Amino acid sequence: EDARAIWLRPWLESVWQDVAYALRSLRRQPGFALVSIAALGVAIGLNTSLFTVFAGLAFRPMAGLADPAGVVTVSHVSSRGEIGLSFPEFRSLADGTRTFERLVAHRALSVSLESERVGRSTPAYGVTGDYFRVLGVRMAHGRGFLPGEDRREAPAGVVVLSYQLWQTRFGGGALIGSQVRIDGIPHTVVGITSPEFTGPEGTANRVWLPISSLPSLRANDPFLASLLDRWQDCCVNVTGRLADDATRSEARAELQVLSERFRASVGQDRRSVAINGTQFLGGRNAKPAALGVVGVLFAGITLLLLIACANVGNLLLARAAARMAEIGVRLSIGASRTRIVRQLLTEGMVLASIAAAAGLALATWLPPFVLDRVAN
Repeated sequence: EDARAIWLRPWLESVWQDVAYALRSLRRQPGFALVSIAALGVAIGLNTSLFTVFAGLAFRPMAGLADPAGVVTVSHVSSRGEIGLSFPEFRSLADGTRTFERLVAHRALSVSLESERVGRSTPAYGVTGDYFRVLGVRMAHGRGFLPGEDRREAPAGVVVLSYQLWQTRFGGGALIGSQVRIDGIPHTVVGITSPEFTGPEGTANRVWLPISSLPSLRANDPFLASLLDRWQDCCVNVTGRLADDATRSEARAELQVLSERFRASVGQDRRSVAINGTQFLGGRNAKPAALGVVGVLFAGITLLLLIACANVGNLLLARAAARMAEIGVRLSIGASRTRIVRQLLTEGMVLASIAAAAGLALATWLPPFVLDRVAN
């Protein structure tokens, strides 16, 4: 035994024996094992899945961009939180900035495609002509907009479709150069975005139009008719790519000066400029209501995990009470109390490890499923 202990530590062998016995014990009681593993596995899987989905929606930069770390959003800080800029102010900032390679703007709206059922609409963005180029969006087919297609005096009737919309509504067929009717007006499809790009809100089924075409698209909509000229409203969301040698603080300071200069020229009060990443939540972009909802969800799922642990703990106590005769025999033939406690702890650890593996398997499958449904 002394010679054998040189190459195999006795404690290591006893641990392996405890694990093997724990597995045999669980196999002899499959009902107890399945109930305990299912309760813990589901609770662990739901907790992990919720955090994964939350992180994927809230803290990751916008997907499908070239070098997303250099892309930021620009907004005003008001008593209502962070809001967009008027289109004339956006133009003033875009023409005057030196800390950005370029600023681009977009305005969300809903449109009706030719294939829509009555009462159904498709999310859309009106964007400036260099939107896709500045963000570095890769195209699966075709191209993005050209700057000349966003001219106010002669906007082009062109459209870019998301990859998912192209697949689900148009069957993935040859579409570049074809025309689709948007709100009854023919538009030529010039591009299909890459599958990973879903826009700022992460919604997959979207279309993009030149922002200068929106007034003619809805001639009877007074808001869109004056979108490009009204400086009184916060009309558009602004995104930009920082210059290589510029920091966010330098960019914010420059835009603050440019904003104050513009707002003074039109007689508006000063507003602070905020610069954030493209994450849905985080930093000053955090939405308290959304964070509150997520907090309630986390509290509920954590409570579910605690309840599952308590139930499994009760099952283990009941099982231990039923094994009093077995434990008494072990004590009578020389087993120490420490050895018995270690055996019981090992059984609990084996049970928890199997449940954790089942929970991680659930967490591997569930988040992509949920994110795919959210995106579509």
